[in-house]
This record gives sequence, structure tokens and C-alpha cells, in this order.
Amino acid sequence: MDFPVRTTFIPKKTLDPGTRPAARAGAGILFFLAFVIFLGSTVLAGGAFAYEKYLAQSISSKSDQLTKARAAFEPATIQYLQRLDDRLIFGKQILGSHVAPSHLFSLLSASTLATVAYSKLNYDLGPDGRAILSLEGTTKTFSEVALQSDEFNKQRPLHDVIFSNFNVQENGTVVFAVNAAIDPGFLLYRNVLDGTSAVQPASGAGDATQQQAQQQQQVQTAPATQSQPQTATPPPNLVPSKPTP
Repeated sequence: MDFPVRTTFIPKKTLDPGTRPAARAGAGILFFLAFVIFLGSTVLAGGAFAYEKYLAQSISSKSDQLTKARAAFEPATIQYLQRLDDRLIFGKQILGSHVAPSHLFSLLSASTLATVAYSKLNYDLGPDGRAILSLEGTTKTFSEVALQSDEFNKQRPLHDVIFSNFNVQENGTVVFAVNAAIDPGFLLYRNVLDGTSAVQPASGAGDATQQQAQQQQQVQTAPATQSQPQTATPPPNLVPSKPTP
């Protein structure tokens, strides 16, 4: 029995259209994304390389300009100016901490009554910049000592003013001692230069002198009376109060 011979190779069944085109579309998207990433990386790498070259050229140009600017000045002049600057800074530091004890005499001259005389002065400067002033003086009466105490208490640079060691000499004059602390900023030389530590005369100094002159005139015009022995008891306002327990 003879079998029929197939004269064509065309398949009689059609292919499924939903398989191979979808695979091709997915591969195309992945290829496009990979190409975009590669292109972006290439652009970024080229930009970084170009920027690096630009920075190198800029640094080299600035370095050349700096070298030319340095060459325009003389090295000896630059060294001299540097030494001068160091000396000015060091001198400013020295003047900032320098103390002028002579300014203390201006304070005493402005705040001392005309009838008060000092026989001893001691000045002690502590490591913290605080100065201690010790005085010994003489005057005619205890009232004048009280007036002198008021004048010292009016001076802002003086602190903890204490009068002590009162005594009456054979000639009738009163001797006393004074201890006081001085404000550290008052004796600084820089404050003396700029006028911060300027001494102002006490407001009551002139009044006290006038009162003393009036008292002397009253004593001269008053009738002579029998002199009474003087005691060495100071006024109450000059005796420091004892601390309460």
C-alpha cells in the first residue's frame, strides 16, 4: 500500500503570537537602561576628569602669582616687619599688666586734708594685683582725723579703710595709722594713660578746710581758758566695731 508523499514543509498550525515578541520587548528595555547608565557614568567621569584638570591648572596659576607677589617684596623687609610686629604685641602685653605706683601719690594729694601730714608710707603689691596701703600721720585734733576718714571713704579706688593706733603726743598733736586696699585697676599704667584712673578731688575736701579755718578763728577770738589735759580717746566713728558672734 502506497503512502501519500508530503510535497510542502509549511506547518499547518500557526505559532502562538504572545510568547516571543514579549521576550524581545523586555530585552529591549533592559538594554536601554544599561545604555543610559553607561552613558551617564561616562559623562560624569569625563566631567570629574575635566574638573580635576581645571583645579590643577588653577592651583598652578595661583601658585605662580603668589611666587611673583613674594618676589616683589624684599625678604629682609618682610623679616623686619615680622620682628616689629612681634615686638609691638609683646610691648602691648607688658604695658597691659604694668603697674604705676606713682599714681598713688596723685590719689593721696587729692584726698588728704591740708592739716594732715604723713610720716610713713608702706605700699605692698600682692601676686593677685591687689595693693595694700599703710600710712602713719599726724594732725591737730581728732575731728580732723574723722574728716580725713570721710575723705578716704569717698575715694572709689580705696577699700576697707581702717584708722587705728590713735595717740596724743606731748605737743598736743594726734597721731594715727591707716590701712586700706587699693583697686588693682586703678594702678594699671594703661588706665593711667587713657584717663580711666583719673583722680578727682573729693567733694568735701574744700569744705573741710573751710571748717578748720573757721574753727581756728573761733579759737583765736575766744577768751583764754584753763587748758584741760587731753585724752587719747578717738571719736566713735573711727573705732572699728567688733564683729558679732
